[in-house]
Amino acid sequence: MIKLKDKLPVAIGFVAFIAVFSSVYYLFVYQSTSYFTRIDNTQVIRISSSDQMKYEYNLVCYNAKGKPKKLKFKTNKILKEGAYIELEVMYTRGVKKWWEVQVDDLPIEVKNKWKVLY
Repeated sequence: MIKLKDKLPVAIGFVAFIAVFSSVYYLFVYQSTSYFTRIDNTQVIRISSSDQMKYEYNLVCYNAKGKPKKLKFKTNKILKEGAYIELEVMYTRGVKKWWEVQVDDLPIEVKNKWKVLY
């Protein structure tokens, strides 16, 4: 007969494995942060690439708390000067996707960085 004392190390090992697996999954697959920026076409370069992405932007972006971070992302066209965009950024993969947002959709801390009236 197997005693509870003999099963305990296996149970602890299983729980530890699940905890580590969940943490890795969160960091590499699930976790993302939103950043906001304003398009500045002086910060775009044309790249020679075999895929559809022809341009690369290198812009200062801000998270919802107003903390800056310089991010690079690629596009297939030149974006509208002065437009505001939101970028979904993953810790391990960089910019995952982006879309245009209106000034009203920007967090207050981000508006303060550009002195946008609201």
